[in-house]
Amino acid sequence: MNGRTRNRWANVEGDFFAFLPGRATRHDILLNIFREQRTRFRVLTDSRKSDEETSGPIMPQSSSKETLLHGHRVANAICRAEPKLHHSRFQRKLSVTSKGLGGALSVTYVCNGCKIQGARFDTSYLRGNTSEVCEAVKVAFIVSGCTHATYCKALQHTLGLNAVCAPSFLNTIRKMYPVVKTMVDDMCNEAMEAMQKMDQEELGSWSRAVTTADGTWMTRGHHSKNFTFSIRNYLTGALLFRKHLCQKGSDRMIKEPLYQGTSKAAEGYAARCTFAEAKKQGMKVEINWQDADSSSSNAVMESFPNATVMTCGGHAARAHLKQLEKLATLKRFSDSMQNRHRKRFPGVMSAICHCDKIHSPGCGCMSKGFMERSRNNFSQILSESQSASEFARRLHALYHHVHDEHEWDGGKCEFHAKTVCSCGKCGKLEKHECAGKAYKTRNRLTCPFHSLAYRIEIDNRAALANTLVHPLLKRGHSNWPEASHNVLIRFRSKHIFLERLHYQLSTDLGLLQANMTYTRKEKGPAYHWIPDLYKRLKLPVYDGVQEALERFGEVRQKELDRDKKETTKRKRIQRKITRRKEQEVRKVWSKQHGGDTYGIDSGSKEKPAKLCKCGSSMHSRTTSKNCPYNKRKKSQLSTAVQPVDDGNERPLQEDNLQLLSASFDDSPSTDDTSSDESSLLVHLSLLDKCPQG
Repeated sequence: MNGRTRNRWANVEGDFFAFLPGRATRHDILLNIFREQRTRFRVLTDSRKSDEETSGPIMPQSSSKETLLHGHRVANAICRAEPKLHHSRFQRKLSVTSKGLGGALSVTYVCNGCKIQGARFDTSYLRGNTSEVCEAVKVAFIVSGCTHATYCKALQHTLGLNAVCAPSFLNTIRKMYPVVKTMVDDMCNEAMEAMQKMDQEELGSWSRAVTTADGTWMTRGHHSKNFTFSIRNYLTGALLFRKHLCQKGSDRMIKEPLYQGTSKAAEGYAARCTFAEAKKQGMKVEINWQDADSSSSNAVMESFPNATVMTCGGHAARAHLKQLEKLATLKRFSDSMQNRHRKRFPGVMSAICHCDKIHSPGCGCMSKGFMERSRNNFSQILSESQSASEFARRLHALYHHVHDEHEWDGGKCEFHAKTVCSCGKCGKLEKHECAGKAYKTRNRLTCPFHSLAYRIEIDNRAALANTLVHPLLKRGHSNWPEASHNVLIRFRSKHIFLERLHYQLSTDLGLLQANMTYTRKEKGPAYHWIPDLYKRLKLPVYDGVQEALERFGEVRQKELDRDKKETTKRKRIQRKITRRKEQEVRKVWSKQHGGDTYGIDSGSKEKPAKLCKCGSSMHSRTTSKNCPYNKRKKSQLSTAVQPVDDGNERPLQEDNLQLLSASFDDSPSTDDTSSDESSLLVHLSLLDKCPQG
């Protein structure tokens, strides 16, 4: 070896290798040992640099079948392969000592038959500035959803380590993109092949596909540059198709042109392209579950005219609540609502809320508690209904329930018993032991305007019963794509704009993780896409990664199974109730100490509004225009008419009438002509200020 210092690599069983640096004499000793076990060990030498010339070991380019092995496993392999030396009379001893938890170890060999009777090797699992380790670190940061800025912040700014420049980081993204895209395509093809192997007469097969689709924008707001639309199997949750739309970031790797439309129209365009691709592949969609987006619905019907588009129950309940919140702020119907509903409900033309300005507790209008209970009742009725007609019937019965009418002509209330516990000790028993009392609705609706508004809203929701309750699947949802959107934000932040190549790579990584529930069932708990990605990139999969991912998969599956239990659902609902009560307590504290009023909460237990002197609760001061004790009201003209050129008579403005009346009353009664003329000029000027209608 000519006394030169070299870097040595020992390959264990042809599949694992660990670094063993040392001098030439030390290498000769181990070389004699390894020669006895050629089938188990293979020594590789690299004389490019010496230990004095490099700060760390030089890792040779490994094949796709080679993986790194921890130092303590190398030690165990050496101890099991205790070699037989030249002569039996020679005494030899090989000892290996592990140091720390990072894989470092110390190898000591003693032999009285060699020129040098002792040799010691200090190895470490941690490697220096090698090409493969550097590439693996960059891939690890990209898989974790980091950009180049985050990568430099973690390595340079925090640990003081060297980090690659932005072009090198982008080059890694270019290498990863085709590999990740192929992995997602393979996953989609496997899911489609599983549907094609089913009986084509069965619901959920390739000829009777049941899908759920939705889209997501990268950044919040109306100016997102990136958008993704995905179609999943409703029955299994498997990813079938996906479509990326990007407005910025042209590159040579992606041949598809940039999206030229607006962010608002992205969902409709992507849905049209994706369902057209599904039709091209030969799939026949029979049922598609989605939100209430009309552009996506039109895209489905354009490619599959015989398909049935169903609406997610969660989105329908949320839309119902938002519509009630909008109606609660109104005092009368708008002109558009009057024109739309006056044929079915003539009362919309004259219905007015009986509250003057603000709502008081128990006023009978749509309070916060009423809207929350209506939303819960809507979801409960939807989940329990077995047909669309049953859902519509029970929804109309809910209209009588909110008016505290539990029996009416042609029906009765099915939501509760006629009598309930009166002592408060029976709990939720079906048969209470006390005398009981008649059931009364807690948030009763008595306002004529809001009662009519609620009737209109109930009729509108009942008209959509056929899109909410399917004859076979009953109530449906679009949770599969919605849940995948929550996974995507872990691989790309919604606050950072990414160009097309980086965005599509990060989104595909998120789709791989979001599809792990289905992949785990099909390929078993040992499969995970991260080791598969490293192997396809010809990078080493470090020891311990596979075991950690398997443990993570087991814990995740247990959590998913636990969340499906009824006890867990009840605890989750109880946490929401507790959180809501805690929020009310915090609001009270903030009103007392922070000065925040949070508006007028009609559901809170506050003091009733102050009564006016006249005894009315609709106003609190005698200066109100509706108060009979208003002094200005007595002096105002009941009607004031001003002639105009067109022959029509229009009332004067109220404020100008008051000024006009006051000017006449306060004008001095003298016979002076100048004063009369000046007073007349004042009156004429006031008349000029009055609007012509």
